[in-house]
Amino acid sequence: GGNSLMIDHVFSVLGTSFNPEDGIQGFDIDTGLNKEDFVTPEHAYQGYVELMKRINQAGWKNYFIRSMPRIAKEDNLRYLMESGYVIDPGYIFSYEEWQKIISESVGNSIGYRLYAKGILLNLDIDQTKKTEDGKEQYIVRYALETIRYDERNSIPNGYEITSKELEQAFKQQLLQNQNAREMDEKEAIKNGYRIDQDYVDPDVWPFVK
Repeated sequence: GGNSLMIDHVFSVLGTSFNPEDGIQGFDIDTGLNKEDFVTPEHAYQGYVELMKRINQAGWKNYFIRSMPRIAKEDNLRYLMESGYVIDPGYIFSYEEWQKIISESVGNSIGYRLYAKGILLNLDIDQTKKTEDGKEQYIVRYALETIRYDERNSIPNGYEITSKELEQAFKQQLLQNQNAREMDEKEAIKNGYRIDQDYVDPDVWPFVK
């Protein structure tokens, strides 16, 4: 499909979420950032650039959890340094920015929350080791889960209630999420963040029902 993503340098795949009705709903995939185990900082950066180009070409977009503030892309770097997550996957960091992020971010890592056609992808790029001669080792973790599984598990008895009860619970949750987000956005504005007024939540109900 249009959002198919080639994942390179894989060394483990694990099914993580299961439901009798739908089968396996989640996968954790661990990979290297580069083909080699240890690489120069420049080689590691090139691996990051190639990975993000593939993700963007495949059409994966940033995903805001509905209850969280929608921070504007202009505050992308600040938000990453404070939260560990990128909110503008379309922006590929320069080599200088990449070095600063990896050396100063919590856990020496970069995180992305992405979405495409009913699938959530939590992507983490972690620097796991640095040798005395300056070479670096990275692990890239892909945590994939269907939005159906994620949403139904956030609703009490989401797989057991009737379709009408599910729709009512889902709509109620939308309102609760909106109220929580608006409160958090007011706090974010107080802290100097700008809010993305144009972001629209993906329509996930067709996958949930």
